Amino acid sequence: MRHQAEVNNIHGGSRVYYVALTMVIIVWGGSFLVIGQLVAFATPLTIATWRAFFTSGIFLAIQPYAKIRGWWQRVNSGKLSPRHRNRSTLFIVIAGLSGVGFYFPVQYGAVELAGPSIAALMVCLGSPVIIIGLSALIFKERVGWKGGVGLLLASFGALLIITGGDLSTLTPRSSNFFGNLLVLLTPVLWSTFSISSKKAHEFETPLKTIALTMHVGTAVLVLFSLISQDVVNWGVALQHPVFHLGMLYISLGCSVYGYFAWNVALSKLPAGSVGSFLYVEPFITVFFAWTRGQFISPHAILGGVIVFFSLILITRTGKGMKT
Repeated sequence: MRHQAEVNNIHGGSRVYYVALTMVIIVWGGSFLVIGQLVAFATPLTIATWRAFFTSGIFLAIQPYAKIRGWWQRVNSGKLSPRHRNRSTLFIVIAGLSGVGFYFPVQYGAVELAGPSIAALMVCLGSPVIIIGLSALIFKERVGWKGGVGLLLASFGALLIITGGDLSTLTPRSSNFFGNLLVLLTPVLWSTFSISSKKAHEFETPLKTIALTMHVGTAVLVLFSLISQDVVNWGVALQHPVFHLGMLYISLGCSVYGYFAWNVALSKLPAGSVGSFLYVEPFITVFFAWTRGQFISPHAILGGVIVFFSLILITRTGKGMKT
């Protein structure tokens, strides 16, 4: 009885992280449409750099308060050996490169060249599969039969949402090889970021991990901008009021809240369960498109229902993903 009560308490405590992840996916789902608007008058690198600038500034501003509240440093982090400190730094650098420095311009470039739907499809379908594979290899997480069925159903549902039942829409006829390459890279980069962040949580708090990750990514983006001379586009982008509104959305919503909540969830839940939430993102993107007057096919509605119930199957009482 006591053991069962402890298990129920753990599962009950996990619900708050699932709720937080649901809010993250809602915010991220809308970001593809926002980015689709911004790339009309700003380069992908300009958008990525300004987003990283704003986000890093916010994390720098809240750092003193975080230290006072004890959210910045683990109790035993000061006792880490030089070897463990080097490992912590390595994982944060990898996360900064894969989740910010490389990921932002690659994702925005994919949206610009292949379109929001194709970009959303690849990162939302590809990332969970890669994350689950890496989690099984690195964290010894295993997928139960319910989780496996849920993942297959979610993949099918997300495919219906994006394609509307017409698989020919997966062919980005207007994009070139480089655009296709960017689309394929997005799930690889996001999966690498998620796994590296989870490893960094063994040494640092989620808040410190994501803050340092963002600082590393910002430095890389600034370097890219200087080398490519993209800095000449920064001022032009700031002349558009829509750019400021878009930056507010993707900086505060997608980066500060989204990345922080994603990192907290990764530190508390199996990486496979967290990654499975990405399956809902295409449905959110389609919903926001519907609110703007775009036609939503019956296939997309059916796909949304399938994804919703698949996610319940994957995360229900922690049985879908086991550690």
